[in-house]
Amino acid sequence: MDREDTYLVLNTDGVVKYTLIAVLVIAILFLIAFNNYLMFYSIVEMFSIVFAFCIFILTWNARNLIKNQYILFMGVAFFFIGSLDLLHMLSYKGMSVFPNTGSNLSTQLWIASRYVEAITFALAPVFIKKRLKPFFQLLIYSLAFLLIMLSIFSWQIFPDCFINNSGLTSFSLISEYAISLIFVLAIFLLYRHRKKFTSYIYRLLIAALILMIIAELSFTFYIDIYDISNFAGYIFRMISIFLIFLALAKTGFKDPYRAIFKKLRESRRELKKMAHRDTLTVTYNRHYLYEYIDRELERSTRYHRRLALAMIDIDRLSPLTGDRVLKEIGDILLKSVRKPDSVIRYGGDEFLILLPETGSKVEKVVKRLKEKLAAWNQETNLIDFPLKLSFGISYYDPEVHDKSQIHELLSQAYSAMYENKDN
Repeated sequence: MDREDTYLVLNTDGVVKYTLIAVLVIAILFLIAFNNYLMFYSIVEMFSIVFAFCIFILTWNARNLIKNQYILFMGVAFFFIGSLDLLHMLSYKGMSVFPNTGSNLSTQLWIASRYVEAITFALAPVFIKKRLKPFFQLLIYSLAFLLIMLSIFSWQIFPDCFINNSGLTSFSLISEYAISLIFVLAIFLLYRHRKKFTSYIYRLLIAALILMIIAELSFTFYIDIYDISNFAGYIFRMISIFLIFLALAKTGFKDPYRAIFKKLRESRRELKKMAHRDTLTVTYNRHYLYEYIDRELERSTRYHRRLALAMIDIDRLSPLTGDRVLKEIGDILLKSVRKPDSVIRYGGDEFLILLPETGSKVEKVVKRLKEKLAAWNQETNLIDFPLKLSFGISYYDPEVHDKSQIHELLSQAYSAMYENKDN
């Protein structure tokens, strides 16, 4: 769980704050329902519908980035769940969009939507380990949506769910319990795959499913669609949708794009690293030297330590085997220096080693390099004659030199190297 999630879930002040906001919103909605139930219903249903479509839009546009196919499966399904809920809202008693239908039509659409939602949650764990084809899912859900519409509006074979003056039918009550059991199954399956989710996402989904079960059970008690159990059911439903939105929005939007930006940062670091490396020897190049020499000089000045500049030339290097030999010599140099030291290919068969805070110990580094080269000469079959290294060393002393004298010191090391080469 990242820092933001930990704060949201565990921080006491945050929990209290969000709880107070939720209580305030529910109180306002209760007052609205008390005075105008149809307005209350329209608000909570529109809230759920908008968030259902937002879930679909976020996950669909990030479908190529979402690794958890459970989330993608849920996101695609919420387009159809939101569509059924929209029709349910428009057919609600008092909306006058579908005249002379009473409360039966809206209850039928509600039951159909909840079946789709519950079955979706139960099927979603299948796709945790299985690759989802989003367009195929769209086709299957479109066919299911079409069949539901035909069974309700055209064929009229969908069972009655509400009878005026009697309330919910047996089919409707059994369906609410059946839907609740499917949600319980969904919780069990989600629990089995909990390690595939962050604890934050897992808790949000579990809480949403529990609230959905409570909402479904609330809807089994009402006689009139305007009574208190109906009010409670829609409140729990609204909160559950919001929790699902938080879970899917984070996984479908925030996490994928965070991963993209992470990859971009890594690519940028890799490109910068490549720009500073010699492609043959994997040592630093002169571009690195010019960009970072000031940093080393400032560090040397700050700690009042000398910076050694060791210029190295490979003697007797043949052009026929030059690249292969250079690569192995570069590897010897990299393995012979300390972690804070920098090995730079200065040009051709010449290298420069920057040895911060080395002082007189640079001679030990030179000795170690000569010993490793001698061992390499005995083991290699690239050449049939021994190679030698010529060294030239100069020192930047912050008590004596100014940073502007670095080029002069490099020239001194270069001249000393060739003087040793001639000798």
